[in-house]
Amino acid sequence: MIRASGLISDSFLKPGVEIPQRLRHTFKIMLETRLQSILLVTCLIVFSAGCGSSQEAGETPDESVMVEQEPAVPGEPHAVMETDRGTIVIRLLPDLAPMAAENFIQLSETGFYTRTVFHRILPSKMIQGGDPKSKDNDPYNDGQGNSGKFIRAEFSSHPFSVGAVAMARQPGNPDSSSSQFFIVLERSPEWDGDYTIFGEVIEGLEVAEEISRTPLSKDERLSGRPVVATRIKQIVIEHREVVEETEEEEESQTESSVTRP
Repeated sequence: MIRASGLISDSFLKPGVEIPQRLRHTFKIMLETRLQSILLVTCLIVFSAGCGSSQEAGETPDESVMVEQEPAVPGEPHAVMETDRGTIVIRLLPDLAPMAAENFIQLSETGFYTRTVFHRILPSKMIQGGDPKSKDNDPYNDGQGNSGKFIRAEFSSHPFSVGAVAMARQPGNPDSSSSQFFIVLERSPEWDGDYTIFGEVIEGLEVAEEISRTPLSKDERLSGRPVVATRIKQIVIEHREVVEETEEEEESQTESSVTRP
C-alpha cells in the first residue's frame, strides 16, 4: 500500500469513515493549487504557439539586422608593385587562376610582400620573389619560406610568354604553391602546363629585366642569388578598366617594337 508521506492513515481509506473537516480543507487547497498550475501551463503553451506563428503570418524581419552585400568593385584587379628599381604593374587573371589570384591579393593587402627580395634570378629569363625568409640577413634560407597556406595547382593552356607571372612550387608537388612567384622575361615553352599562371605584366617589364641583369653570387650554395638585393617596397591592389586590343593593334605594336638593322 502506497502512503503519501504518512499524512493519510489506513483508517481514512476504509469505507464509511468520515474525513475530518480540517483534512477536507487541506485537500481542497491542494486541488485548487493543482488546477491553477494546469491552467498556467496551458496559457503559456497557447501564448508560445501564438508568438511562433506571428512571423509566418506575414511580419517582415527587422531590417536593421539584415546584412547588406557590398557592391562589386568595377574593373579588373591589378597589382602595383613598387620595388627599389621601379614599379611593375601586374594584371591579375582571376578567371584563369581564381585561387592563385585571390591568394596573391590577400597577401599583398596584408603587407606580406613588403621588404621581400627577388632572391633567385635566371639572367634575362626569370626573376623570382615572394619568400618571407628573404627579409632576414641569412641568404642561405632564401627560397625555403612560405605563407603557411598552400593552394592547389591551376594549370592551364596559357603559354609562358614574356611578362607571364606564375606561382613557384616545390619540385614534384603541384599543390605546394604558397607565396613565392616568378616573372617570365622570355618565351619559355618548357614551363607550359607545369606552373600556375595568374597574371601578366602590363607595365614596368623593363624594371624586371633590369633586376634580371643583377650580378649573381659565385657561392655554389647560392645558385642564382643576386649579390645586390632588390626589395619590394609595397604592393597595392587597384581595380582598373581593361580595354581589349584588336588583332590589328597588337600586330602594329609588335612591328613597331622590332629592332631593325
